[in-house]
Amino acid sequence: MYGDVAVQGFYVVSGFYIAMVFSEKYAHLRHGIAVFWVNRYLRLAPAYVIVSVIAYLAIGRFALGGLDMGDRALILLSQFTMIGQDIFMFLGFEPGSGRWFLTPDFHALTPAQIPAYRMMMIPQGWSIGVELWFYALAPFLVLRRTGTLVTIIAAALLLRLAAGSALGLDGDPWNYRFFPFELGTFLLGVLSYRAWRERPERGSSTTGFSALAGLLLLIVFYHYLPVGAFEKRWLFLLLMAFSLPRIFEATRHSRLDRRIGDLSYPLYIVHLLCFTLLGPLLAGPWQVPLLIASALACSIILAAAVERPGERLRYALTKSWSGLRSQAWRSAAA
Repeated sequence: MYGDVAVQGFYVVSGFYIAMVFSEKYAHLRHGIAVFWVNRYLRLAPAYVIVSVIAYLAIGRFALGGLDMGDRALILLSQFTMIGQDIFMFLGFEPGSGRWFLTPDFHALTPAQIPAYRMMMIPQGWSIGVELWFYALAPFLVLRRTGTLVTIIAAALLLRLAAGSALGLDGDPWNYRFFPFELGTFLLGVLSYRAWRERPERGSSTTGFSALAGLLLLIVFYHYLPVGAFEKRWLFLLLMAFSLPRIFEATRHSRLDRRIGDLSYPLYIVHLLCFTLLGPLLAGPWQVPLLIASALACSIILAAAVERPGERLRYALTKSWSGLRSQAWRSAAA
């Protein structure tokens, strides 16, 4: 399976999870939207900022050495706040002239031009930029009527097709890094959550694991499907949305699934830094296993030292807001 399709599959999963979290945890709070935004930021920021600082001290200050103070401050602001990182995927930079410019394809830049994403402390963080756009809109979307969500999905798909046909914006980075095109992909996950929530009798664990096995088979044989690239992509995304309620029901109480989930985000943000710093020091047939082991070790440290304390902080914040709301209601009733 291609990486862009896998990322879009993650968008579907994210839509499912965020719809569930907001609907069941924040929608009933008096200031639920604000608490949701703060908690989402606190979920991502601590580990991200720590890794960004380490990356800057280790390699980033050299990569940004040719920039003036204003440009450097702009990049670092985006890195340490996580806001706008996806925009750098659509920018190029000319060191000779100091000029920034929009590019429809960063793969086609000349040797005298630099893709802006290479200046990022955590280059893969562009996807967090896309996620943050969805987080910003999620409170206003996940409770909308199903018909409204279907209309938005159709509009996003038509916008994608029109931009590809009329403007040629159908390759990287437009095929999975441009949020307006991907909003419909997130909303597929929202509809998937709604199907899970409204289903009166949920399937057995056997059904869930069968759905997971079918999805894995599709991933393995993705390249061999006798249909076009567009059809394969949307077949996978629709099957992902259809399967998620069953897979979630089968695995929601699994400790192994929870532990894997706890490590997924730290591993995502730290693995490239580990590979960059340790890759030149390792050689031979054990290079790849050692690099993977180092990234996993760093992920475990981040999860224990940063993620778990952060989770307790978010829980306390949500509880305090819930308490404030309850007190307000009791005062009004009195």
